[in-house]
Amino acid sequence: MAKREFTLPIQAEAAREALGTVCSPVKRSQIDDLLFRRPDGVLARLRRQDTVTRLSCTHPGAVSEAPETIVLDHPACRRFLELLGFETVDRVRFMRETWRHCQYLLHLDRTEALGDFLTVESEAGTATHQAYRRQVLKYLRNLGVSPTEPGVDSSPDLPYTAPIVPGRPKRFEPQGT
Repeated sequence: MAKREFTLPIQAEAAREALGTVCSPVKRSQIDDLLFRRPDGVLARLRRQDTVTRLSCTHPGAVSEAPETIVLDHPACRRFLELLGFETVDRVRFMRETWRHCQYLLHLDRTEALGDFLTVESEAGTATHQAYRRQVLKYLRNLGVSPTEPGVDSSPDLPYTAPIVPGRPKRFEPQGT
């Protein structure tokens, strides 16, 4: 199932309060991401979420969902990536609370040193990125959730999306849409 995500900076306590009035948390997780990059631009993420470790890879400009697999031996997988030419570029740790409401999964992420973010996830559907962005922002306004960065909700640009590499969310330029 293809997914579409929209991520924006958020004030965590206000978002948690607003979400708590309409739905109960589905899950709380601790996540530890090791991020890798190869000289040709290919990115990999080794994500330990609670007791499960997953490896995903993506190429810059790729719009489709990154392939992902469960990894049984975290240290061996890390060494394997290094042998394939990947270098560790960063480590991101965060707490995630997930809610389900209507057709959406809502992930409230509290990251160490990067801030708080809300990711709204749903099936990809046929809507354009701009239409999906408008739909999600209207949905969040109806819930009483607003972004912390001015202009995120009124900018004509494409939506924010969670980058696989650390840092502030970046603008996402879809290919062939």
